[in-house]
Amino acid sequence: MKAKYGIGFLAALAILMAALSGAYQMGYNKVKQEYEAKLETREQKIETVTTDGQASAEETYYICALNGYVVVYRSDKKSLYEYTNIRVDMLPLDVQKEVEKGKEVEGLKDVYGFLENYSS
Repeated sequence: MKAKYGIGFLAALAILMAALSGAYQMGYNKVKQEYEAKLETREQKIETVTTDGQASAEETYYICALNGYVVVYRSDKKSLYEYTNIRVDMLPLDVQKEVEKGKEVEGLKDVYGFLENYSS
C-alpha cells in the first residue's frame, strides 16, 4: 500500500508542478504583451513628435507688382493671396526693383510687416 500512496503523491506533485509552470507561463506572457504594448505606444509618440517638428516650416510668399499696385502671391506664384492699395511708384527705388522682380518673403508675419512699412 505504501507504493500506491507514493505513486499517488508523485503524480499529485507532478500535476501541481505542471499547474504552477502553466500559471507562471501565462503570467509571463501577459506581462510581456503589456510591455510590448507600452513600447509600441512610446514609439508612436516619438514618431508623432518627429513628424510635428518637421511640419513647422512656414509658407513662402512673393510680393510683386500688378497693374501698378503691390500684390502678394502664394508660393506657387499663381495664386493671388492679397491685393493691396500700395502703389509701386510710391515705394523707394530699391524696393520698387525688388517688388518688380518678385520679392520672396517667408511667412505671413514678414509679409504683413513689409505691407505695414509701406502702407500710407
